[in-house]
Parts: sequence; C-alpha cells; structure tokens
Amino acid sequence: MKKYLKNIIESQESRAGYLFDIFIQVLIVLSLITFSLETIESLNGHKFLVAFEYFSVIIFTIEYILRIYVSDKKLSYIFSFYGLIDFLAIIPFYLNIYFISKNIDLRGLRVVRLLRILRLFKLFRFNDSLVLLQNAFIIVKREMIIFSFIAVILLYVSSVGIYFFENPVQPEEFSSIFACM
Repeated sequence: MKKYLKNIIESQESRAGYLFDIFIQVLIVLSLITFSLETIESLNGHKFLVAFEYFSVIIFTIEYILRIYVSDKKLSYIFSFYGLIDFLAIIPFYLNIYFISKNIDLRGLRVVRLLRILRLFKLFRFNDSLVLLQNAFIIVKREMIIFSFIAVILLYVSSVGIYFFENPVQPEEFSSIFACM
C-alpha cells in the first residue's frame, strides 16, 4: 500500500500520479484565487469561499500527511524546502481555528493568514521550468539581496521626499513617511 501511494504522490510516471499532480496544482491555483476573492469586502466570509477553504486545507493536510507517510526519511522531508512550504501553507487555517476557540484577538492573525500565499510555492514541485527558475534565484541570491536592499533604500528616500513636499499641502493623505510608502 505504501509503495502504491508513493508511486502516486511522488511520481508522475503513472496515470494516477499524473492526475494527482494536476489535481493538486489546480487546487493550489483555485485556493489562491479564493484567497484573493476574500479581499473583496462584499465576498469576505461568503459561504462558498469558507467551504472551499475548508475543503482545500483538508486536501492539503491529507497530502502533507501522505507525503510524510511515504517518505523514506520522514524528518528530512518535514524539514525540507517543500515539507516546510506544505506545512506553512496549512498552518494558518489551524491557527485561526485555535485563536477563535480561545477568543483571542484576531487582528494580529492577518499576518499569519498571509502565509497562505506560500501555497504558490507548492507549484515549484510540479514544474521543471519553475525548478530551473528557483535554481537561478539561488545562484543570484547575493545580487538579489543587494538589489532588494537598494530598492528599500530608494523607497524610503522617495517616501521621505514625498512626505516633506506633500504633507504641508495634503496632511490627511500624507500624514507620515509610512503613509507615503
């Protein structure tokens, strides 16, 4: 049974493995679309979106558990890039349930819910081109860090300039440097 499941989950060689991969890829894309739809105020909390979130997280959780089960080195998978992505893609859902059950203020949970976007990285597992792109980013990691640092500096300097020039004219719109970002 374990060998059969491993063939489906870790290989696209069989028809079942190929269909499993397609199903998970489609589910990832649909879950990202519903995540985006939830930001539309009139759709936030819509029954279909909530039900789809439950459905997708249950499937992703089953997938995660099965990947651990069929893995020859379970701890290696759990702490691998894809194991961590799989875990981080489902944990916001369970944290949300926990916080609601404990009547904890959920405003801070918005940051945790952003982790749901990590489901996008699950797609890397299924596409050789995306793996090549990932490897290219690893190669130019240092340059990307320097570029990002320079971009943040430019953003900050621009925001300071906007604040000092626009605040006197429109103080409600440009109330702080952060509002100018």
